Amino acid sequence: MDSPKSANKFMMWFLIYNIISVFIIMLGAAFWMYGKSEKEVMQFMLLSQDFVVFIIPMAVYLIFTGKSLKDIVPLKKLSLKNAVYVVVITLLIMPVMMVFSRITDLFVNSDVNDSFNRIMLDFPWWVSVIFMAVMPPLCEETMFRGYILSGYKRIGFAKAAIISGLFFGMMHLDLYQLPYAAFAGIVMAGFVFYTGSIYSSMLAHFVVNGSQTAMFLIAAKMMDPNDLEQQLSEVITMDEKLAGLYAAMALMIICLPFLLFAINRFVKRNRVNYIEYCTDSPATESYNFEEKPKSGKFADKYFYITILVYILYMLADKFILSK
Repeated sequence: MDSPKSANKFMMWFLIYNIISVFIIMLGAAFWMYGKSEKEVMQFMLLSQDFVVFIIPMAVYLIFTGKSLKDIVPLKKLSLKNAVYVVVITLLIMPVMMVFSRITDLFVNSDVNDSFNRIMLDFPWWVSVIFMAVMPPLCEETMFRGYILSGYKRIGFAKAAIISGLFFGMMHLDLYQLPYAAFAGIVMAGFVFYTGSIYSSMLAHFVVNGSQTAMFLIAAKMMDPNDLEQQLSEVITMDEKLAGLYAAMALMIICLPFLLFAINRFVKRNRVNYIEYCTDSPATESYNFEEKPKSGKFADKYFYITILVYILYMLADKFILSK
């Protein structure tokens, strides 16, 4: 993307497409999987969803604009040291994400998490790993920290990270996931800004999804199936939710000094990468760089239409689709 306008326009059409893609996947399952079991149909839908939702619109954009993937997505090699920093910072940032999710859980239904957990129980472990830990980092990061972020990177780091993070949260089409996904999107945008590499955000995304998937699969393996089913079906009380929030906040406070130290070191060692990503030109440590964001509005009509479409969908989901 070469401007906020092009990124906003792409996001608007992508969000609309994302909403209707569920019907596309269902039609595909009905056509290709006719006569198959319900489990096989669900497996087909899960393994094909990232292809339908992300790869098709990204490929269509490249075809119609005549651009190549490397023109939009920062494919710079990720150094081993930066990879270690990314993993460490991601692990330290996960308690913050947990706090966001615990707070949201006080006000919003979190059935989506239980749904994914139930799905994982029905399939071989490798299917769960592919659709939960492998495909989302590859597809979602290419879309949001590649396509979308590239359109905003010259309006300044803070604005670019916040807008792309907000859109990333909205993409999940679930209010429970919106806050912590948006926060994660901001952090992952920072990784791309300071490494100039999409592989950094892919690695971070894999650490988050992969660790959660692994912990659930290991717990499911160790527990009795009936006990696990009962645990997933239990209604969590407000006192239990608050206890979980306090525990998450305590863990966040413990991790915070280490997190700030790691971020400070990471930012200092990647000044050159930051300059090169912002300017699309080579730089050195002595490069006299003063970030001067381009003037111009990032919130145009496409931006507002995207927000409106999301709000209308969430209202429809709450009062119509979920009935």
